[in-house]
Amino acid sequence: MSRPQCMAWGATAVVLLVSRAAGVAPLRLRRRPDGWLVTVSPYVYVYDVILFSFIVSVGVAGLILDLNAEPSRAVRMRTPTKRILWIADFGVVLLTALVGAYEGPFRMNSMIRYLNELQKINTIINIQSSASTEKKRTIVLVSIMFGFLLVTVLDIWTIMVDVIRYGRDRFIACLYMSFGYSYMAMIFLKSQFVVGALAVHSTLKNLNDVLETETIIQGAAFGINDNFAMNKKNRIYPSNISTNVNCISYSDYLKSHPNKKSHETVRRLALSFSNICYVVTSVTKCHENSLLLLIATFAIHLVIIPYYISLALQYSESQVEAVLLLLLWYGTHLMSLALLVEPCHWTLEELNRTHVLVSILTDSVSADELLSKELNEFFKHLALNKITFSPLGICTLARPLCATIMGILTTYLVIIFQFQTSADKADGF
Repeated sequence: MSRPQCMAWGATAVVLLVSRAAGVAPLRLRRRPDGWLVTVSPYVYVYDVILFSFIVSVGVAGLILDLNAEPSRAVRMRTPTKRILWIADFGVVLLTALVGAYEGPFRMNSMIRYLNELQKINTIINIQSSASTEKKRTIVLVSIMFGFLLVTVLDIWTIMVDVIRYGRDRFIACLYMSFGYSYMAMIFLKSQFVVGALAVHSTLKNLNDVLETETIIQGAAFGINDNFAMNKKNRIYPSNISTNVNCISYSDYLKSHPNKKSHETVRRLALSFSNICYVVTSVTKCHENSLLLLIATFAIHLVIIPYYISLALQYSESQVEAVLLLLLWYGTHLMSLALLVEPCHWTLEELNRTHVLVSILTDSVSADELLSKELNEFFKHLALNKITFSPLGICTLARPLCATIMGILTTYLVIIFQFQTSADKADGF
């Protein structure tokens, strides 16, 4: 039985190539004139499992040695509070990377299937993604991943400088480099979900563009062109239609333009919409374990970093570099959370746009029974199929999630500050 395969290009191809190099995408990628041919490779999977088993073992060894070291020689766990925070921080990052590596074949097979399904939908509605848009998306994603890499390298360099300056255990510091590698693997896992969600958003946007065109045509036939132009601010209905069309009666329009193609177009769009809903479920199921661990990681970091900043500010010696690095990390984690949520929010906005377009088109063609019937079926698809990115049904990836996380962070920060001791203040960051 042949393995599933798909063509990838642009941002998706870049993310898969980088993920494969990092060990969280067991793939074989072959160059083709129109992109990269992607298939799952069992040999690469074996390498990934060995690699991350070794990295996690190194990280756990570092934790054990640091936990048993003298406070003056310890790198990260010099006080009881810091021990708890660092074990939670480091542990969830290692677990996320390990899950990403071990789930590689399942995630990549699922990703190949839903990318193929999205390509079929785009073929059915006869619209493909713009090359310029894909190029911009690639540049943005590469720039963001490179920025994360710079922050990680800067963090490792800062730790090594402090180890040398204060005479701490260098061997433990070297073992902790596994944290930097695991964190970058986690970023690549997040990028895999992001490109999948963006692909869903692009496909739904293409469907809405076709539906919008049909709405404009039918609106012109009814002589209600002004109504379609009024929402120009939200870019739902363009106003660049010839005013001569307004003079055409609906009966004359039907004689010169049989409505057969219109109802077939609406039927295809309705079926494509149902397929997109299925793809959203597939995307969520494909990445759900990684998504929950990613959200937990970002939440833990957003709690811990303000605590470390307060320690650095209370320390007797100046720790300006440490404060700046911590602020940079905080901004990085906020950006990571936003990147995780925004593609899902944009998809939900396109879903609202679909509802508006179908509603207006239904009102416009009430005289055409055949087209009205197809639109009623489309409305049933809208009512019965819900587009939500909800990993394991625990939470929904949308902007309200960010507000919820920030509220929870405030509560946990207050709790952590209650456990702050004089030893924590004297030790600094």
